[in-house]
Amino acid sequence: MQQVLLCTALVDIVDNKNRCFTIRALLDNGSQHSFISSELFKRLNIKSIQSTIRISGVGQSLTQSNERCEINIRSKTCDYSTRVQCMVLPCITSIIPSKPVDYKLLRIPDNIHLADPSFNEPSVIDLLIGADVFWDMLYESRIRLPSGPFLQNSKLGWLISGPVGSDYPRKNNQIQCNLTQTIDSNLKRFWELEEITSRNEIHTEDEHACEYLYETTTKRDIDGRFLVRIPLRKSADHLGESYSFAKSRFLSLERKLHRLPFYKKLYCDFIREYIELGHMTRVNEYNKPYYFLPHHGVLREHSTTTKLRVVFDASAVTTSNLSLNDIQYVGPPLQNDIPRLELCGALLGARLYTKITSSMRFQFNKVYFWTDSTIVMGWIRMSPHLLKTFVQHRVTEINELTGDSIWLHVNSKDNPADLVSRGVYLDMLIDCTLWWRGPLFLQDRQFDFKIDHSTYDSVLLPEVKNQIICASSSISNSLIDFLRFSSLKRLKRSSAYVIRFITNARSSKSLRKTGSLSVNELDAATNMLVRFAQSESFANEYDNLLKQLPIKGKGVSNKVSGLNIFLDKNDIIRIGGRLTNSHYFDYNKKHPILLSDPNDFLPLTPSHFLIGRLLTAPPCKDLTSTPTHRLIRYDRIEQMRQHFWQRWSKEYVAELQTRTKWKLHQPDIRLNTLVLIKEENLPPLKWRLGRITRTFPGKDGICRVAEILTATGIIHRATSKICPLLPQGTETN
Repeated sequence: MQQVLLCTALVDIVDNKNRCFTIRALLDNGSQHSFISSELFKRLNIKSIQSTIRISGVGQSLTQSNERCEINIRSKTCDYSTRVQCMVLPCITSIIPSKPVDYKLLRIPDNIHLADPSFNEPSVIDLLIGADVFWDMLYESRIRLPSGPFLQNSKLGWLISGPVGSDYPRKNNQIQCNLTQTIDSNLKRFWELEEITSRNEIHTEDEHACEYLYETTTKRDIDGRFLVRIPLRKSADHLGESYSFAKSRFLSLERKLHRLPFYKKLYCDFIREYIELGHMTRVNEYNKPYYFLPHHGVLREHSTTTKLRVVFDASAVTTSNLSLNDIQYVGPPLQNDIPRLELCGALLGARLYTKITSSMRFQFNKVYFWTDSTIVMGWIRMSPHLLKTFVQHRVTEINELTGDSIWLHVNSKDNPADLVSRGVYLDMLIDCTLWWRGPLFLQDRQFDFKIDHSTYDSVLLPEVKNQIICASSSISNSLIDFLRFSSLKRLKRSSAYVIRFITNARSSKSLRKTGSLSVNELDAATNMLVRFAQSESFANEYDNLLKQLPIKGKGVSNKVSGLNIFLDKNDIIRIGGRLTNSHYFDYNKKHPILLSDPNDFLPLTPSHFLIGRLLTAPPCKDLTSTPTHRLIRYDRIEQMRQHFWQRWSKEYVAELQTRTKWKLHQPDIRLNTLVLIKEENLPPLKWRLGRITRTFPGKDGICRVAEILTATGIIHRATSKICPLLPQGTETN
């Protein structure tokens, strides 16, 4: 099939501030109305009218426009200008033409001033001029070129359109037609298989154009380095002045570096290394077009590898309201494809391992798998149910095929397979020790295979499902977000600084506190955190205690009802009981603070009380503070066991003080009440009768012993051994 050129023109368009922009327009007399892209509409910042209109296209495809605006366009070849009413659409059409056309072979006369001098290069269309304006722009002159297309004179310049000769074969047999995108495209994307398909099927027109530029302009020098051209979809002349803004950001960065010497040293080391590697050279003068690239640093203090990452901001806009990113093609997404391909490579290695071992007659004691992808390492060490479907299926199969085998990370420079994927000259491959003998560390008999070299943060892994957490408890608006902190020490110090800030804000300058935190401030922060935790976990109980109401009702926990809870002087819930009479325990031991206990269902054995694990378990180093994604499977199980022992020793002991009786407070026995006295060594029919003559309340106000007048004398008995015969409210003399 022959390639057909469509009429395009460059026109000037004015925004709300009377600034002029040059955009590319498509002239289409088959359209009843004119259309503008939403991107251009936002850039112009002009007024619009809400107008919902259904738009029908070829093949009865339907779409909808919800806005209408009026724009002013001017010709670049004469003084012609006109106002056009346009419907706003998210996208008008794909890039036109779909493939580049050789300008020289068209043999266009030299005296022809084209409306679109770059008609032969694929580019974006921001405006479609329909039949409502199209015919008013044309002149009568028309020329037929020997190579096939026509030249039509217009007020915008000479338009070129029509079939291109057979010298331009179509590779993919694509037809350019301005169809509207409907729900069909969304359904197609929904039903697409998860498998990695060919690039022609999953890439957009912009991505195809970007790939075409890469394939046609990328070169390799004598040193084997690739020389890649920036994939510009618009000329760099569209960029405005960028020096002033970049200088302002640079001076701001210098002021920050001056305040932080450690940060400054890391930044200077990076810039020095960047220059030494040849990624950046100093210039004393520059010519248009140019673009000054601002940069800033991202400091990660807890990182074990790269503490400083410098980000170059190509999205910084110039005075023309365009940035370097705005005039480039958007290429195919690499972040999703490359890790997926490496995961498929790991799966292929696991399948190959299964095939080899099943064909051999002997067994292997230890099997190690290696990958240079830290992302794949993170996926394999995660629970598959946390991953999205594509990765989940393959990680599950890898775990089933490799079993208890160990996966380790290898750097790309030590990976022989990387030579094949990146390419290497044959004369260099002959003497390549890495290819023929493998990495040097495998030849070292002292190499420790238990050392894990992967450092990828599991929080940043792609293809992870979004976790939804539902909480049934009533949580008030707390000043502190407990989920943001993994260290109690950091949480206490942060809370102490918050309290100090609030106190200083309410105090005069002479009374404000500065310097290091004091012990009193840390204690106050601890008390505040305990109050917040209790108000979240025991909201109803805490509210009742503050209002001095009885602890009962539907919202009261069964576990709390068995405890004699009360508020201390700091409004913290504590547990009461008979330990208050002890002379050997301190206050915190007599009345421990009430905190929410976890609902663990792990069994306890006698050995846990002695050594914290089974008696037959081998000793192991402390792994509680080691990141989970850096542990092999055995160490992860050991880490879970150690966490359990810590929680048992700190949290389970508090459960031992739970009261099994008297969960609800009952009124004390009144004087002169007729009672039956329990006798352990007598049958119930021989128990004695008596009347209460005196009670002995304890320090907590609860009566536990009473004096009873019987037929044989006065005795003392515990209230648990006394049975009132009649309800106290109905007893009569």
